[in-house]
Amino acid sequence: MPKDRFKIDLTKLKTYPISGRKNKVRRQDFAAPPSKGISFSDFYGSLPHILSGNSLRCVVDAIVSAHRKKKPVIAMMGSHVIKTGLNPVIIELLKRGIITAVALNGSGRSEEHTSELQSH
Repeated sequence: MPKDRFKIDLTKLKTYPISGRKNKVRRQDFAAPPSKGISFSDFYGSLPHILSGNSLRCVVDAIVSAHRKKKPVIAMMGSHVIKTGLNPVIIELLKRGIITAVALNGSGRSEEHTSELQSH
């Protein structure tokens, strides 16, 4: 070992078995990988019921509820939705009248990003 490096003192390191560690996620919480021929409903149902999986369900439920009550649904988002290629999804929801307006912040408001959305 080069002299300019120093050793880490592990004498005060405490360990404990992984079985005794508390975790937010359990194996049974994992999403099931999609299998060939499953419906979107089956895929959606297989998403984890923890953390962001629950957040996604809450958003979907709120959108469905508002749409059924003929209430407006405004999608408020940053450019990451666009950058990750979700434009076709947003556009389809606009065409179907599920989303009634789109509000963008930051770079999402640039002409480059909004031209496709504006044409629908």
